[in-house]
Amino acid sequence: MPHQSKSYSSTKRIYVAGIIMLLLCLILAGRLFYLQIIDTHHYRVLSEGNRVNMRLVPPMRGEIVDHQGRPLAINIPSYTLILHKHKNHNLDALHYQLTPLLKLAPETSDIWKKEQTKVSHTIPITLKRNLTWEDVTKLSIFILDFPDLEILKTTRRHYPLGETAAHIIGYIGQPSEKDIDHNKALSLPGMNAGKAGIERFYQDKLTGSPGQNFVEVNARGTIMRTLQSNAATSGENLKLTIDAPLQKMTYERLRHFKSAAAVILNVHTGAILAMVSIPSYTPNSFVKGIDHTTWNNLINNKLSPLNNKAIEGLYSPASLFKVPVLMAALESKKVGPHFTSHCQGHLKVGQHKFHCWKRYGHGELNAQGALMGSCDVYFYEVAQRLGYTPMVEMAQKLGLGQPHNIDLYGEKSGLLPTPAYKKKRHNQNWYLGDTILMSIGQGAILSTPLQWAVMIAQIANGGHTLQPHLLSKQTETSAPGKKLDIHPKTIKYIQDTLAMGVNTPQGTGYRNRITEAGYEMAGKTATAQVRRISTKERAQGVRNGESLPWELRDNAIFMGYAPIHAPQFAVALIIEHGGWGGQTAAPVGRDLLLMTQKHFKQRNKNMPPSRATKKGA
Repeated sequence: MPHQSKSYSSTKRIYVAGIIMLLLCLILAGRLFYLQIIDTHHYRVLSEGNRVNMRLVPPMRGEIVDHQGRPLAINIPSYTLILHKHKNHNLDALHYQLTPLLKLAPETSDIWKKEQTKVSHTIPITLKRNLTWEDVTKLSIFILDFPDLEILKTTRRHYPLGETAAHIIGYIGQPSEKDIDHNKALSLPGMNAGKAGIERFYQDKLTGSPGQNFVEVNARGTIMRTLQSNAATSGENLKLTIDAPLQKMTYERLRHFKSAAAVILNVHTGAILAMVSIPSYTPNSFVKGIDHTTWNNLINNKLSPLNNKAIEGLYSPASLFKVPVLMAALESKKVGPHFTSHCQGHLKVGQHKFHCWKRYGHGELNAQGALMGSCDVYFYEVAQRLGYTPMVEMAQKLGLGQPHNIDLYGEKSGLLPTPAYKKKRHNQNWYLGDTILMSIGQGAILSTPLQWAVMIAQIANGGHTLQPHLLSKQTETSAPGKKLDIHPKTIKYIQDTLAMGVNTPQGTGYRNRITEAGYEMAGKTATAQVRRISTKERAQGVRNGESLPWELRDNAIFMGYAPIHAPQFAVALIIEHGGWGGQTAAPVGRDLLLMTQKHFKQRNKNMPPSRATKKGA
């Protein structure tokens, strides 16, 4: 009986175990059925996600050319080392391994870590840009054991004109957090952002859109093949109004001065043909990453090589301001064109003497003679009769004291002071002496070389507004802009006077006139005091700052246009602390206007005839 009980118990246990095993098999079979049949799509997607990676492709940056297609900013082949799935890597250890190969700086690891926190884990981080071919060769073997490392074929920016056009073109650099917030695509390896000039102003046009590569990888993450590729969209290529040869010639003419700026533009279209600021800098040095020493030297340089003085430099216009003052007088019933004055070298107003630049005076002068000879006393008398309001209003019409919205960042508006401004800024009243000083472009008045260029261009084109610009329009037409609210007779009177001021012996620019027939110019010289000569110094015979330290000498200024019979080109320039405008700035202005005319005449001569011309021949 006990034996039968034991046999029954064993049989029962075997039966229960069999049922359990059967149930387990059924559960396993059911799970396999669910995974392979019912939920197969879900797991196929997960499998594909591990096998297929999507990698973004950085776009090519748009190139920049001059108005004839000559290169100003181009892309050349380069290589960049990047790291995929960087969240899973010990960057310190990777830095230690790569340093012998790439000679990495100690702080590089911290830079990687900072970038690691800024970008998504799906976007690779840049380990090193601008790899040499020797770097690529060494890394090609090393990365076999690091599937998340990749040598990416990219491009590097190159500026053929170098420092010659640095303030126009600008330069690019690694994107800042602000840049990336504005455009997430800039977080991709090899991407750069414009930091100055056209590169910065037209950053969105130049950037382009990234592409996509879908690649198959093995279990180690090594790329096996590319499954699909969606090409990146390159940035827009930009054509500027700049003429590269003229830009070089302008730079060469100014480079020997310590500090200077010049603008050359078309008087009808506003197209800027050349713009130079001295001293300049080398934009190509920023492409590979500028070192701290070079950067500190640039930002601490008292001559401000990073600033574009043509649009950022604020200067007293000095005698250039006599042009809008005389125009306001001609338009006014208070003074008129027939007003004359006798200059004896100074004018006493109250207890104060206001001196003329010509020690013993100019004698009797009418309006034309006063502007030609740049007589200060004549304009002192005009200012007393006219008041500051008409002078300011005319200056504003001609473009002084306001930004012209040129396609560059950093343009300054300048200043045309008024009684309200002086009261608010200095809590002082406006006196007659303020009006008198304003009439010769001194005092608190400030303007830029670009504003001078616009002013003289609008006079040259017959009194029409223009918009200075650097991006070439599809059709640069000579159609006149809006007519200025200035009588045509006033414009013609000033044109004739500016021409006489250069081409007659009584003019301040006569010694530096253009003597070649057909190329003659009109213009106005100016000498802006940086430091006022004291009464004691004047009594000792000091009439100018030539004996003073360089930084205290007068600024030499010139503006003009050519040819006088059919104006096409305008120039405005300043030689900081260059002394007399007629001696220093006028010869430079003459050379710039002469070579501009000859250059474009030769260029037009060499241009092939149009189809219409060929057909009619």
